Amino acid sequence: MFTKEGVDLLLKLLYIEVFNKKVTFHLTDKEESFYTTISGLEPQLAGTTLVRCHRSYILNLEYTQEIGSNYISLYQVDTKIPIGRSYLPSVKRTLMPRECFIFHTNKDVHRELS
Repeated sequence: MFTKEGVDLLLKLLYIEVFNKKVTFHLTDKEESFYTTISGLEPQLAGTTLVRCHRSYILNLEYTQEIGSNYISLYQVDTKIPIGRSYLPSVKRTLMPRECFIFHTNKDVHRELS
């Protein structure tokens, strides 16, 4: 999937969304859709900056701006990507080594990671 052409795609990929077996790649400049399962894509994403955060979403860590108790916001889009409860611990573990993320709790207390 990530040939030279696919690498270019990965650099532009904000997030992947699935709805009714239709997978949509949300890119910085366009959207591309096709029919497959999100679990079928996961093995191809190993070693990339993409992480599963919900049963219907995979996001690109390079575009992650903010993480809340149940959402992630990305640079360049006005969309909040949901975080499934079962995915939250692994998403936080994945993001913790990275810098400049703001975490929001349910009590609206903010702390910046460094």
